[in-house]
Amino acid sequence: MGGSVPYGFNQDGRTLEIREDEASNVRWIFEQVAGGVSIVDLADHCISSGIKTRLRENSKGKMVGGLPFSRGHLYQLVSNPIYIGKIRHKGTIYEGQHDAIIDQGLWDKVQAVLTERCNGKRKSSEYKASTAPLLGKLYDASGQTFVVSHSQKEGR
Repeated sequence: MGGSVPYGFNQDGRTLEIREDEASNVRWIFEQVAGGVSIVDLADHCISSGIKTRLRENSKGKMVGGLPFSRGHLYQLVSNPIYIGKIRHKGTIYEGQHDAIIDQGLWDKVQAVLTERCNGKRKSSEYKASTAPLLGKLYDASGQTFVVSHSQKEGR
């Protein structure tokens, strides 16, 4: 469908082929999350272990990637159905033409862990109505979102 090739895969014509060196990292990441390791701790472990995103050349010829996985990278990875052999397109999930890196059982377990950890926190879409530009983007050391507070004195 276009875009960059997901971590763990190589492009093979109009489909994807598993790239085993990265696929082993993908499996390990899913197993860690399923086992209860937090995304924050997992990101720290990726930094200390030297597990990095793929280095690739962008459309302008500049080399990008090759960075340790951040929390955002990890959340995106563990919520991408491409790893169970499916494709998400415009909010709908379809069967893919590629092999899965992980099985459906591990996927379901990870999704349950992520849902359980959500704790009813507000989703980022709820922040969009605010005029505060950093709302939902800043976190403290424990991963809690900072909140915006306003005060007003004599119209100022």
